[in-house]
Amino acid sequence: MPAEDRAYREWCLGWALPGLDSVDAFAAAMAEAGFAEVAFADRTDAVLPSARRIRRLGMTIGALIRGLHRLGLARTSQARHAVACLRQHDVLATGLARYGVFTGVRPDLSGGNVGRSPA
Repeated sequence: MPAEDRAYREWCLGWALPGLDSVDAFAAAMAEAGFAEVAFADRTDAVLPSARRIRRLGMTIGALIRGLHRLGLARTSQARHAVACLRQHDVLATGLARYGVFTGVRPDLSGGNVGRSPA
């Protein structure tokens, strides 16, 4: 398995994620749910400093947790989470995944728009 696939899978496994949708798939799901004017803003660069801090925790405290797991003193889920702390940075920093914000307008059932000022 290529290193990129392994990093992605270990991140998802450690954070109990079944996987991540692509931007197009998530936008399509929003449209299917009734949202219009769906837009995506890539905020990966804004979260990378936090991702680096989480990675440092994974390198320090995570190493301790993984060691405790080998001794039977930490749960598998805790050891996987420690690995995920490392992998989330790798996946984001290399562009394998993006962190972003979706927005959309969902017409309410009375014909107006939720979140919009009346005209």
